[in-house]
Amino acid sequence: MRLALFLVCLAAVYVIGLRGFTALLVALVGSGLISLFLLARQRTEMSMAVDRRMSRLRTRAQARTRAEDAYVDSLHDDDARITRAGR
Repeated sequence: MRLALFLVCLAAVYVIGLRGFTALLVALVGSGLISLFLLARQRTEMSMAVDRRMSRLRTRAQARTRAEDAYVDSLHDDDARITRAGR
């Protein structure tokens, strides 16, 4: 969508009469400013999707951390029982 907006701006700048690097620069700035308004909804939806995905990943990482901590704690408990039994 962003690329299409840039190409439309580039075509408009070309019709106006600008050429070369100046045309690219004006089209880039113009499409950037226009996209702030036209693509705001899509940007918000993408941001929310990324946030949901990161929340799921964080939750899974925390669950793995808890499981690993429980496993390590059980190993330490076993070591402590073995040490006490050997005394």
